Amino acid sequence: MAASNFKYQEDFDLWAADFSIPLYPINEETGEEDENADPVDYLFDNYMCNEAEKKIDEVNKTLKFFKLCLWDGYYAGTQLGVDDSEVPGEWYFEQYSRDAFADYGVNSYILRRMINAERKRINNEILPLFKEYGFDKYGITARFSNGETWYSRVA
Repeated sequence: MAASNFKYQEDFDLWAADFSIPLYPINEETGEEDENADPVDYLFDNYMCNEAEKKIDEVNKTLKFFKLCLWDGYYAGTQLGVDDSEVPGEWYFEQYSRDAFADYGVNSYILRRMINAERKRINNEILPLFKEYGFDKYGITARFSNGETWYSRVA
C-alpha cells in the first residue's frame, strides 16, 4: 500500500520545499563537479531550513489561533504545516458558546469571524512569504484508492 507524501489540510494550501543539495561526481579532467551526470548523493541544506524556521518563529508571534511548523514529507521534502490544536472546535461553539466572551473577550459569532480571518490571512499573505525560502505551492492532481497521491506545482 502506498502513502501520500504530505499531510492534507483541508483549510490550508500545501506549500513544500526540497532542502536537498545534489552532490555530483567529480570530473577527473577538470577536478570540478560534473553537473551533467546523475547525482551520487544529496546533502541537507541546513541554512535554508534554519532561515525558514526563523521566519516561522517570527510569523507565529503574530498569530493568535494557528501556529506554523515544518513537517517532513513521508518520502521526501518538507511541508509547511499549520497546527490548529489551539483553535476551538465546533464542539466548543455548541457546548460553551456562552463562555466565548470569558475565554476570548468576544462573543462566539465574532470569534468564528476572527478564526476565519486568520485562516484566510495565512493562506493569502503568510504562506506565500515562504517562496523566498524555497517553498512552492502544490496541488493534488490525483489520489488513488491505495493512498498514492500525485502533486503538481501551482503557478
